[in-house]
Order: sequence, then C-alpha cells, then structure tokens
Amino acid sequence: MVPTSICITTGIVLYLVLIPMTRYGSRKSFQIHIASRIPTDIMVGFRIWISIKKKVCSHYNIKLSDLESSKKTNNIAFPRQIAMYLMRNMTELSLPKIGEYFGGKHYTTVMYACDKVESEMKNDPALKNLIDELKEEIKD
Repeated sequence: MVPTSICITTGIVLYLVLIPMTRYGSRKSFQIHIASRIPTDIMVGFRIWISIKKKVCSHYNIKLSDLESSKKTNNIAFPRQIAMYLMRNMTELSLPKIGEYFGGKHYTTVMYACDKVESEMKNDPALKNLIDELKEEIKD
C-alpha cells in the first residue's frame, strides 16, 4: 500500500506540472509560460541584489561564497557589511530576508552592519564615495 503523503504529492505534481504542460506542447514552452507569470518587480529586485553582491565581491576581490559564509575576518566581514547596507538601502527587503541572502544571518546582524557602515561613512569620506560609486554602478 502506498502512503497517503506520496499519493497527495504525486497528485499535486500531476496537477501543477504535468497536466498544464500538456497544454503547451513542450517543457520549454511551459517553462516560458511559468516564467512569464513571475511579477516584474520580483525579477528586478532579484537582479539588484545579485548585482550588489557581484559588485562588492568584484571591488574587494572576494568570492561570492565568502560573502555568504560565516567567516569573520575583516577582509570578508566588512565587504559583507557593505553589501548588507546596500541591499537595505537599495531594495525593499526586510532585515530577516537580507540575512537569509547572506548565509542565514540573524536580522540583528544586518542591523548592526547597516549601523556600522553608516557610522563609518560619517567618519570616512572615501568610504562614502566608494558606496556612492557602487550604488551608481548597480543602478546601471
């Protein structure tokens, strides 16, 4: 006898994936149909936060995996804090969501990062200029 949970899961897959796919004739056209239903603002937001991470990694010459890791060395932690600050100021993502996108960091870590970068920007005009440059590059 097949467990009920497997039957339900199989039914959901058939209903949500296989049956609608037959309407479009191929897997590719079905994927295009699904992609066309993703709201534009979600895709724009996705592009911005990916761009933020890439620009910060490129500037500081670190890997994306380092940015999302739990490494606490200053050459990794400070760029991560800058990326968190940019994400907070350039997107409408919540603090917990931003934390998720950086390897599951707690929202208070994101708050601390934003406060620290703002404080450093007041004392260091070069950092403020750098962040302004990064913002311009990301917007393009």
